[in-house]
Amino acid sequence: GGDVGVHRLGVNALAYSDQEGVLYSGGRDGCIRQWDVQGAGAPGRCRQLFQGHNDWVTGVVSTADGRNMVSCSHDTSLKVWHANSFQPGNGDEGAIKLCRPICSMVHHTDYVKGIAYSPASGQVASVGLDGNLFVWDLGGGGNSTFPSFSVTEEIDDGHKNSIYAVAISADGNMVVTGGTEETVRVWDLRQRGGARRKRNNSSTAAVELEGHKGTIRCVSFVEGNGNLCLSGGSDCTLNAWDIRMGTSLFSAKCHDDSLWAMAVDGRGQSVFTGSR
Repeated sequence: GGDVGVHRLGVNALAYSDQEGVLYSGGRDGCIRQWDVQGAGAPGRCRQLFQGHNDWVTGVVSTADGRNMVSCSHDTSLKVWHANSFQPGNGDEGAIKLCRPICSMVHHTDYVKGIAYSPASGQVASVGLDGNLFVWDLGGGGNSTFPSFSVTEEIDDGHKNSIYAVAISADGNMVVTGGTEETVRVWDLRQRGGARRKRNNSSTAAVELEGHKGTIRCVSFVEGNGNLCLSGGSDCTLNAWDIRMGTSLFSAKCHDDSLWAMAVDGRGQSVFTGSR
């Protein structure tokens, strides 16, 4: 019952697709919805409903050409979906299309808390409460009709506790993670050869950045500068790091409560943060 065009519970994740002009929202109802935000017909209307997760959706990313979308969830899975099956002009305008996943992968053993996508490499990085970082190859950069989905990196010896935040550089060479250990870790995938690596096989972080006094909730690279990353957390501070030198550039308390989200503008000149 109820309106299928709205989330029944809170929204945890948002992702915007430039190619399609649509916004994706992932919710605690286990569903993902696609919203038309630029359409001439009915902007702001829910066009597609993606069902397949059976717990909170915690992350959503859109591939470079907008064809596919990847999600993660507290059900421990990552799923790939066809994202552009809505075809204006064929009678779909008044209906919400129901979509099912085309691929599902379960390697995490606890809640998956975040994912990040590199359009250049077609790789997706995921992290969770199991303390693991996985790097996935989304075949064809996610631009094929039926993309493959396989693990290229399994890193489980960096963080010993839960990981809440992950970002991947635009070129897919670097991954940054943060969690309950108050340390930002930077991983250089070029040094790892693209092969699957596990514990006790040279999978330590390239750089460890210490400075937070609480759980790290969000991380981000700065567009156009792969050596600069940002982190925010429950200590209410935003930190900027030079990952090449392994040093802090600045630290600023910008909220009275935990930082839960951040976004950097496309020019790398402004950062926006969100709190409770």
